Amino acid sequence: MRRALAAFCLGALLAPVAIGQSQSEQYRIELRKAERGHFQLFNNCEPIMLGVEIDASDIGLTEERVVTFADRRLRTARIRVPASDEFSLDIWDSGDPALLHIGIGVSGSVYYIFVRYSRLVTTVAGYTNLATTWQRSSVGEYVSKDSAYVMSELSGYLDEFLAAYLRINESACSDPVER
Repeated sequence: MRRALAAFCLGALLAPVAIGQSQSEQYRIELRKAERGHFQLFNNCEPIMLGVEIDASDIGLTEERVVTFADRRLRTARIRVPASDEFSLDIWDSGDPALLHIGIGVSGSVYYIFVRYSRLVTTVAGYTNLATTWQRSSVGEYVSKDSAYVMSELSGYLDEFLAAYLRINESACSDPVER
């Protein structure tokens, strides 16, 4: 009986320590996830350059249509997209420039789509280069020669990107001053 009582008391004393460690570890895990999201998507609400590659004429999808669609979505979210004639090395030298790269291709009844967010990343060795930090992609098969399904999937990826981007850049993007 004494041993059982001693074991119970010892367990009661150590339980808060074990729970505290568990909560502390959970906090560290959540903090790492938040930091990873911040690294992946934070750019202080600087302009995002838009790059589009389309090989989908089989379903009537053109680069112009996708650029217009994506540009409108970004601007609706109050994210500035420089015009193609504004691209210069000066943009890369200021702030934290980023690129949203969209690719869609069709071959027969198979399509692929990707949305990639890339930004300048500096390695521990001091090298700086453009690196993809967020991506969604898929390959699928469609039945009709209609681009609606592919555009719907693109729309879903853009929604996912914008929700994550705006959550991470919320305070920087809430400034009403035109950037």
